[in-house]
Amino acid sequence: RRSRSCTYPTLTVRTQVFCSLCCCPCFRIPETWYVAGAMPYYAGVALFYAMPFCIPCAGAYLRGSLRVAFGMPLRPVQDMLAWVCCCFGAAFQEALHVDGAAATYAEETRMAEIGDARVQEILASEREERRRKRKERLAQQRSDLA
Repeated sequence: RRSRSCTYPTLTVRTQVFCSLCCCPCFRIPETWYVAGAMPYYAGVALFYAMPFCIPCAGAYLRGSLRVAFGMPLRPVQDMLAWVCCCFGAAFQEALHVDGAAATYAEETRMAEIGDARVQEILASEREERRRKRKERLAQQRSDLA
């Protein structure tokens, strides 16, 4: 009997972000703001449900916060126009930028932890080598005294 396996297509990051924005913008956009540190997640979701008419203004304001966080020049008029005229395009761009930065940070953190583990391993082996040499010296001194 042949076993069947269901393989899911591997989606690119851009496709995943696009699909999540199209299907659940009220959850995906606050997630971007939360990951960037601009707003708590629950506050962003509450904003979407309580005051959806304020989303373009909030999006433009928080886009400015993202610009500051990433060291980009402020462009408040362009940010407002982007959120008023094409809010999904602005949200998509922000999500890709923030997700890319978060992925880079996670990778650098992982590499630093690997580097720390290697350093700890080297230090431990050096300590063990010093102990071994000290024991050999003490044994040599005892044999010289005897």
